[in-house]
Amino acid sequence: LFIPSGLNNSFFVRDFSGLPGLEEVVLSSGGIEQIDANVFRSHVLLRTLDLQKNKLRQLPRGMPSGLEILHLGHNRIHSLQESPLEGLKKLRVLNLQNNQISTLRTNTLTLLQRLECLYLDGNQIKSIHGVPRLPLLSLLSMGSNCISSISSIFFSSLQLLKTLDLSSNRLTKVPHGLPRSLVHLNLDRNQIRSLRNRDMSQLHNLITLSVSSNRLVSVDGSLRLPNLSVCELAGNHLCICLQINLHIYL
Repeated sequence: LFIPSGLNNSFFVRDFSGLPGLEEVVLSSGGIEQIDANVFRSHVLLRTLDLQKNKLRQLPRGMPSGLEILHLGHNRIHSLQESPLEGLKKLRVLNLQNNQISTLRTNTLTLLQRLECLYLDGNQIKSIHGVPRLPLLSLLSMGSNCISSISSIFFSSLQLLKTLDLSSNRLTKVPHGLPRSLVHLNLDRNQIRSLRNRDMSQLHNLITLSVSSNRLVSVDGSLRLPNLSVCELAGNHLCICLQINLHIYL
């Protein structure tokens, strides 16, 4: 079901009871400020719900247990509450890009044990609390926030994480404890001054590393990244000569 943008959708978010076979609902760009609780709960076949580009201030409540993809980007959500996420045991993709979240409390996400992709780009995240216990997470995107540091235990339960985007934050060094499973790491537009082997030696599966537009003045000559094939270092203050088998963009 697709509701065209620009309409007054206040009616449509109150009652879908006459459409029991819904598998996907798109209600983007409709100026929606609130959704009545449980309006979607009875729709057991609903797999995708797109509520992007509205005026929601909190997560909708009473979403169906079979939901797999939830798009809430470009709203006005300022915090994550645990109760709206209860029962979403099949959710694989959660998109919260471009909201107003300033504090990330990872315990609110522990109910989402099947989550594979989490998008938090473009918020106002300054602090992160707790350890995200999301055993199947493969993509975590937190670019364009205000993150200056991440606890060394933050990644301890993300053993399948393959793609991590922390670009456009305020990091001054490569975060500690990055998971061995990482394949793609984006640290562009931070304030990192050096790349050290002791911070990255475990990243044997890393294929692409991007650290462009930082404050790099040194790269450890003993970096051991055997599978690295692309390393982007443009926009730094480096003068280096490397003879290794990878593509370097300066």
